[in-house]
Amino acid sequence: MKRLISITGPTASGKTTLAVTLAQKHGLEVLSFDSRQFYREIPIGTAQPTQEEQKGIKHWFISSHSIWQPLDVMSFRQQAMPVLQQALETKGGLVLVGGSGLYLQALLYGLDAMPDIAPELRRNIRSWPLERLQEYLAEKDPVFFDQVDRQNPVRLMRAVEVMEQSGRPFSSFRTQETPQWNWDARHEVYHLEPERSELRHRMQQRLASMLRAGLREEAMQWKEAAHLSPLKTVGYREWYEMPQASPEKVAAAILTHTAQYAKRQSTWFRKFWEIHPYDHLQRLSSGPGTGC
Repeated sequence: MKRLISITGPTASGKTTLAVTLAQKHGLEVLSFDSRQFYREIPIGTAQPTQEEQKGIKHWFISSHSIWQPLDVMSFRQQAMPVLQQALETKGGLVLVGGSGLYLQALLYGLDAMPDIAPELRRNIRSWPLERLQEYLAEKDPVFFDQVDRQNPVRLMRAVEVMEQSGRPFSSFRTQETPQWNWDARHEVYHLEPERSELRHRMQQRLASMLRAGLREEAMQWKEAAHLSPLKTVGYREWYEMPQASPEKVAAAILTHTAQYAKRQSTWFRKFWEIHPYDHLQRLSSGPGTGC
């Protein structure tokens, strides 16, 4: 039986290491659905796995695109579909790993077509301050508001535009009542979620490692591109929004925002996916290989 194995979870939960372990064990490749790790210019702040960490396993959609040509969810689906289909045909399966649940949902189930936005409406909404965008979505689409990065104005503006144009909640375009499974493969979703104190400790360690590796320098190198969506994310925007703050204060803000986003990631995955027990995952990664 062909197999798709999805490894999900918040940042710093250990997804990459496990994905590589499973790919080695079953003779598979890895496809990332982490919407931040697509971009080759920002490897440090997006925690892209190094060549050493990839251990010779072919990884798709890691450092594969430029920040100057952001990859939206539908473009990701169009480009990733042939990779997935080829992997099923030639390898009998694929390991999918990441924390951007919408990208995984789009790849496996598809999404409703978004409406075209009237130019006047777009200009109006793009003048809204962040607080107004947040209040609008909290009231009119709490499902989406619960999982989105609330400090990312690009994501919030896009949702408000679609809602104002269509008269529908943004989340209604993304969550089908009865998702149709059209793949000739079994799909298993495993969600990694360490205890809160352990996850916080991992986040602290990862951030410290990023800072030593040059996170601040990487962010400031691309300051002129701060208006692009890949740089309006945790780990970058804090340097641009707090130019007078000490590095310690910026780091504290990054850690806080990372923890907040991780909580929303876990909430979203648990709402949408049927999650397999962790002990099942341990058996999957430690037992004899099947070759899928």
